[in-house]
Amino acid sequence: MHACIRRFPSYALTFSALCLNTTLALAQETQFGGLENEMSREERVATGVSELKPEQLQLLNSWLRERFGAEVLAEKAEVSPAPAAAVEAEVERRVAAEVAAAKAKMKAAEEAVEAQEPFEARIVGGFSGWDQRTLFTLDNGQVWRQRNGSQYRHTSDDNRVRFNKNFLGLWTMEVRSSGRSVGVRRVN
Repeated sequence: MHACIRRFPSYALTFSALCLNTTLALAQETQFGGLENEMSREERVATGVSELKPEQLQLLNSWLRERFGAEVLAEKAEVSPAPAAAVEAEVERRVAAEVAAAKAKMKAAEEAVEAQEPFEARIVGGFSGWDQRTLFTLDNGQVWRQRNGSQYRHTSDDNRVRFNKNFLGLWTMEVRSSGRSVGVRRVN
């Protein structure tokens, strides 16, 4: 993860923001100060909370704390480590999701650039030329297919090829040792 932060300084900022947001959210959940402190005077009057007896208000606040999991921090003698662990786990989950999304975006961007620019590779296996609809498996894992019916007999041991896009946006594969080229399309 340290390499990601060095490479993407924005992730350090995102990580810090996630820590702060999650901590604030958990702190807000645990700091319910009662309806008399959480509601404005107008809200208390409009909802009838201001008409409750102190015992009724205390029971309602207790019920809300139990029902919605909010506890007053002052009531706790010590803070349990569970919220800190939960915050850390949530931050880890969110950062992992952000990093995975960034990696996927980077891979897609690299593939898009690769799809637009000329590149060189080697044909894997025995290469003796092409005839009709020959498949070409490259050392980078790509597979290309001949898209026209031309023929060429290759006798050299040099299997280096160069891929270029023509003015129509179609790909051609040129054999580096002979200069011969053929129209191709990517299969995978």
